[in-house]
Amino acid sequence: IDTQRTRVEELRREVRQLITPTTEQVAQLELFNSLERLGVAYHFESEVRRSEGAICTSTRGLKTSTLLHFASEF
Repeated sequence: IDTQRTRVEELRREVRQLITPTTEQVAQLELFNSLERLGVAYHFESEVRRSEGAICTSTRGLKTSTLLHFASEF
């Protein structure tokens, strides 16, 4: 059981490292979607909110018809 807990924590750390502002925005949105579909997004709520806020802030004022812009409006 300790081995499993250790592995879970390692995986959580790895995912948190993937949710960084330096990651491409489309890749971040795809990651958020995958986490949601897997049913584990609740483990990373604060990181996802922070990253989504950064995406929205960085795309504010840019009115392009890209998928990223459309997705960041939500």
